[in-house]
Amino acid sequence: MSKKERIKAKLDLLKVLIVAILTAFFGIISFAAIHYKTLDYVLSICVTAGIVILLLILVYLGIDFNRELNKLEKEE
Repeated sequence: MSKKERIKAKLDLLKVLIVAILTAFFGIISFAAIHYKTLDYVLSICVTAGIVILLLILVYLGIDFNRELNKLEKEE
């Protein structure tokens, strides 16, 4: 496997991970929207923590995706 193919494979993996994280993010938002009347303090903290963690992971994956994309542009 050449270096270029390896970078493309990593970009594909990052795309899949970004979609999975976005799906989980919207799932948490939907859960909170559906159960907003029954959310207690602890569950609200858990939902907020989940959203923050998923956003941090999403930012990291976006930065890593851009880094790999720049590597691919330098290879070509």
